[in-house]
Amino acid sequence: MRKALAHLALLAGLGFGVLSHPVPHVNAEPAATPPVGDTGPVDWGDPTAAPSPHAPSRFGKTYPAATQAARDWAYRRIGARQFACLDSLWHHESGWRVRAGNPYSGAYGIAQALPGHKYATEGPDWRTSAMTQVRWGVLRYIPGRYGSACAAETHRLRFGWY
Repeated sequence: MRKALAHLALLAGLGFGVLSHPVPHVNAEPAATPPVGDTGPVDWGDPTAAPSPHAPSRFGKTYPAATQAARDWAYRRIGARQFACLDSLWHHESGWRVRAGNPYSGAYGIAQALPGHKYATEGPDWRTSAMTQVRWGVLRYIPGRYGSACAAETHRLRFGWY
């Protein structure tokens, strides 16, 4: 029985929707308890909500809200280590600017797509949307050509381009 429940929980975690509610882990940690004393009401938040990490900038920059949202999405998608490489790569390539253009090659946008209309595979708003450009770079270009953001950044450092 325990093995069957574990299998169903695995399938549910993979998005197969087998269970309508999560199965508790046998060795789960006890739930947090409020502090002792007269501290007033405590908001413990939604324990089932996924954390929403904020993508840090190693270069001391602040970004427009739409660009920061795209950076945060990439950070959650690929993790801190790969994001550090991606941040360095795209900071160098475009400064994370949606309308960045290379006058010599014609490359365009955050990920410096060549030609720029390659971003259209992720959305018709590719000329102006940070999220569309970042999704294309993270989901299509970098994995297809380099395998990972760190491999792409290593290539850029070695050859001067990616």
